[in-house]
Amino acid sequence: MKKISLVLFLATGLCVNAQNNEKGLQSDSLEVQNVPLPDSTPIGTPLGNKVSKEIGPEGGRLISEDGKVELIIPASALNETTLISIQSVTNVIPNGNKSYQFEPSGIQFKKPAQIIFHYSDEEAEVCPPELKFMALQDDKGKWEYFNYEDWDNTTKSLKASILHFSTFVDGNEVQLNAEEKRIKAGKTEFFSVTKVTPPPLPVAEGEDELPYLPVIVRRDKREALWKVNEIVGGSKKYGTIRAISKQELKAKYTAPESLATDLITVKLDLNDVFFEKKITKLWKKGKYISDKRKTVNVASLSCRVKLYDEYKITIIFYINSASEVKDTASFVAEIDNDSYSISNILNYPPACTKPPNPYKAKAELIVDGSCIGPLNFKESDILSYTVSNNYPPQIFFTVKESENLVYKFRFTSKLTPNPPFQNMIISSEPHEIKFLANGKRQVIDYRIFKNIVMPIR
Repeated sequence: MKKISLVLFLATGLCVNAQNNEKGLQSDSLEVQNVPLPDSTPIGTPLGNKVSKEIGPEGGRLISEDGKVELIIPASALNETTLISIQSVTNVIPNGNKSYQFEPSGIQFKKPAQIIFHYSDEEAEVCPPELKFMALQDDKGKWEYFNYEDWDNTTKSLKASILHFSTFVDGNEVQLNAEEKRIKAGKTEFFSVTKVTPPPLPVAEGEDELPYLPVIVRRDKREALWKVNEIVGGSKKYGTIRAISKQELKAKYTAPESLATDLITVKLDLNDVFFEKKITKLWKKGKYISDKRKTVNVASLSCRVKLYDEYKITIIFYINSASEVKDTASFVAEIDNDSYSISNILNYPPACTKPPNPYKAKAELIVDGSCIGPLNFKESDILSYTVSNNYPPQIFFTVKESENLVYKFRFTSKLTPNPPFQNMIISSEPHEIKFLANGKRQVIDYRIFKNIVMPIR
């Protein structure tokens, strides 16, 4: 029933004049992108390990390596003991999720075998289980598309029957245009509804294929609510989302300027809207009639948002003694809640910015090519990466220490007018790099060195 309601929602809530775009996808003139499912494709490539088991006429059961697919072969379905296998393979169809190849390919059963697909809460948020479909591909690459025979929200399982072995795919008939999007802080991304359509049935000779028909719409009985973390329209912390003018099923999401440590989910609630007459009896003044608004959810579709950000970090180190030596290094850090990457590392050679005063100290100082300075940064020097739970979060890098040659010096006198140069070796800096992932320029001054943190936008 829910699948029928959603189909009617998308059909009557939209103007369905289909047009072909340059990518071969079929897009409704207003809102829903209809993506045709292929008639045939190459078979996916193997992923992970194959699971095998010998099953005979008495029947048996086999579960895939990831525990998502269960195959039940009843008694008397096989004539003889056969090695049955499940191999995870890459998905090759639009809106497809997990894909598995059952072997031996082409084997026929005397009784239908049962496929049970176990879905997760996250998968149900992307597409409700009653809106999922299954696809079977034969050894020649040709596809057939079916509805599941049954679903169980308690055990979170979908069931179907098959009479022969082939490649099996679990798919979403309707979903947002991605299950997960990686979006940079402060940037925008567009969301829309994608609906797959199976290949058209063969047209008899002499007949024309029926075109899409325009539909008259009553939009006051349809409601599309875009949310971010269950907040209609979103928020500053998690990002905002707004439907595109006159296109309720397309929306523009703007990511927050600061990195958020909470999970972010963009959600579209599709609701039917009803108005009921409410009668209130007023003493000596008759009756007061008002409209009471009610909504019924048709479906909810969601997409996970993985936020990331980029910062250029410049470190300046000063050594003050009889002279002043300056060392500088910079790099770009791409960060998210649990990982990072470092690029564009620049280690500048140390420089003597203020030579010794010969009247105060008879000292000589040289900085040559062998002097690398206290800042000689490498990505392998990062020992740990931590993101705090507060908002905006604080980023912590701990950095490995090393002993580095900064400069060479000597003190002269009448007794030792030409002594050998000594090496000035100190521990590398900094031992820790920290800043707020707030999307703003920051200068953190530690007296002998400073960090300049600049967001890249």
